[in-house]
Amino acid sequence: MIVDGNIRRRLPRIEGRLVQRLGEAGYGLESGLVGELNLLARMGLPIPEGIVLTHEFHREFMEMSGLLQTLQASESCLEDAHRYALKARSRYRSVSIEGELNRLICEALIQLGASVVVVLSEDTTKSGLESIPEVRAAVRDAWLSLEGLEQQIEVIARGGDLPTWPVLVQRELYPDTSNS
Repeated sequence: MIVDGNIRRRLPRIEGRLVQRLGEAGYGLESGLVGELNLLARMGLPIPEGIVLTHEFHREFMEMSGLLQTLQASESCLEDAHRYALKARSRYRSVSIEGELNRLICEALIQLGASVVVVLSEDTTKSGLESIPEVRAAVRDAWLSLEGLEQQIEVIARGGDLPTWPVLVQRELYPDTSNS
């Protein structure tokens, strides 16, 4: 179990440039699945509570892990973006989320107060997550998706701005308990 649901009521709201509540984040359709869910929550539809780890959080992770420098060095890899993405993914898959970024994820999970969460991004969905290490690994995997890394490499090789994407950590209403 991640946290006790009663703790949530006593903590201040988490808001900022790195972490925002679902329905209060500044994302729309241009941000894919996370943006769509954010719009639905903003309209008041019954969407499970969630915390959005923003584009800026993704960029901070890339800087902290060294992935940003690796991707920036991939400028000449347009013709072999897939192979380069596989290499980068393998290299950074074991990087842990530490320091301020880890603290923000922990605080977001405490505020969410869910015993089980799902991590969603455009390319990744991991459900049934019951511990902070599982959530951190799922967030990292969302930012290291093969499709995402290939897109980043291709954009950098063409001289564009590095794309980043939000990740949603959301209360899972009906967790699959058949594995327990």
